[in-house]
Amino acid sequence: MLVSSDVIMIAGEKMVITSLLDITERKLAEEALRVSNEKFTKAFAASPVGIALSRGRDGLIMEVNDTWLSMFGYTREEVIEKTSLDLQFWPSPEDRAHAAAELSEKGFYHNREQKMLTRSGKSVVMLGSADIILIAGEEMILATWLDITDRKRVEQDRENLLVEVQRRAAELDAIFSSVINGLVVNAPDGRVLSANPAAQRILQMPPAQWNLPMEPAGRCGGSTPLMGKRCR
Repeated sequence: MLVSSDVIMIAGEKMVITSLLDITERKLAEEALRVSNEKFTKAFAASPVGIALSRGRDGLIMEVNDTWLSMFGYTREEVIEKTSLDLQFWPSPEDRAHAAAELSEKGFYHNREQKMLTRSGKSVVMLGSADIILIAGEEMILATWLDITDRKRVEQDRENLLVEVQRRAAELDAIFSSVINGLVVNAPDGRVLSANPAAQRILQMPPAQWNLPMEPAGRCGGSTPLMGKRCR
C-alpha cells in the first residue's frame, strides 16, 4: 500500500487528508522482473557459449560474458562500447554484411557456421546465432558463439584419412590385379572372397563361383595346391 498525507485548511481549520493506493500488483510485477533479470544475468555470465549483447541502432557492444572474452582473446575494457567493425573480428566486410542482412530480414539467424578472427588474428570456426530482442523498449542484438574449430579439425582429419585409405586400397587393388602369381583371399569357412586374374585363370574359377566353399585336400577327392578343391 502507498500512503501519502497532506495537511490542508478547511474553514480555517487544519485537516489531514490521506490517500491510499494499492500497489500490490505493481510490486509483484517489479519482483517478477527483478527475479527474471537476476536469472538472465546469472545465465549470461555462466553460459558455456560466448554471448554478446549489442545495441541495435549503432551496433555498440554493451555487455559480453567471460566465455566470449576467452574465445576472442579480449579484455572487457577493450570490447565495451565498441562495434564489431572496431574490433575487426569478421574476416571480411562481406561476411558481416551477409549476417547483418539475414538478421535484418528475419530478425534472427541461427547456427550459422562462420570463420571469425580472434584478437591475435587467429582464424577460428564459430557456430553463431543472433536474435533481435527488446530491452526497456530498445532493440538489442543478443548474439551467441560456439567455437567448433576442434570439431571441424577432427572432421577434416577423418575425411583426409578416408581419402588416404581409399587411395591405398586402390593401389593395393591395382597391385593385386597385376601380379603374375595367382592370389586368393579366403574366408574362415573356405569361401573365396577375392581372386586376382592370374588365380582365376589358373583355377578356372570366374567371380560367379567365388562364394562356393572350398574343401581341404583329401575331403572330396584331390586338391589344388593353393587352396583346396571346390566341392560340387
